[in-house]
Amino acid sequence: MSRLRKLQMYVLTEKPDYAVISQLIESEIGYIENTKGAM
Repeated sequence: MSRLRKLQMYVLTEKPDYAVISQLIESEIGYIENTKGAM
């Protein structure tokens, strides 16, 4: 399962508040950008 799918499942099941969701997405963006930069 991809990182984004895990994130989606977490949001659906845990229903964290928007600040938490935003933080999670921000860290995913950083991860994706770092991965692309390394290629």
